[in-house]
Amino acid sequence: MASDLLLELGTEEIPAGELDRALGELPALLEKKLDAARLEHGELTVWGTPRRLAVLARAVIDRQPDLEEE
Repeated sequence: MASDLLLELGTEEIPAGELDRALGELPALLEKKLDAARLEHGELTVWGTPRRLAVLARAVIDRQPDLEEE
């Protein structure tokens, strides 16, 4: 089973020049963390204002697949 995951970050005022950079990096950062945790997911969507950043990960699986190591 999979569910959507919404991550919202409240911040101090982000300068306009840095907001675009933050919005560009946030999905990649979340994707990297989900992949490291072996949690498959669907599309990532990002939104932001100078005081809030949010990213929505669609269809995040509710548990990691089994892993066998020798």
